Amino acid sequence: NLRGERTPVELREGRALITSAGRERLRLVLDSGTPAMILFNADARVSGLYQGPGDPQTSRLNSNLGSQVVWQKRLRDFSVGGVEFHDLRVTLCEAEGGCAGRVEDGLLPTSLFQTIYFNHRKMFVMLNPKTSE
Repeated sequence: NLRGERTPVELREGRALITSAGRERLRLVLDSGTPAMILFNADARVSGLYQGPGDPQTSRLNSNLGSQVVWQKRLRDFSVGGVEFHDLRVTLCEAEGGCAGRVEDGLLPTSLFQTIYFNHRKMFVMLNPKTSE
């Protein structure tokens, strides 16, 4: 038996979205192909973003849609599915760079979690669930 916080999954335009905890309530897609959290058009509305020491201010994001310049920042505190992160590296993709019109607020790398349990029938995920003995 698995124990842990059940995070509801919402289907929108063919994407499975989960919502983060906290004031901003970001709708995110779990993504196995991204090395860092990517937020779309979120710089102005997400509190706790800051430029970390040694972080490059800009970098290049390459995808099947092309290449664009993005901002690298850090997020002080972030929580999703009962898992808390501090000083999390975030890539910001703004509308001017081609990230407009997204259903989701961002992509959440699956590499941040040891285990992910996805229940398709009941439409929830458990991030880092524990097993009952």
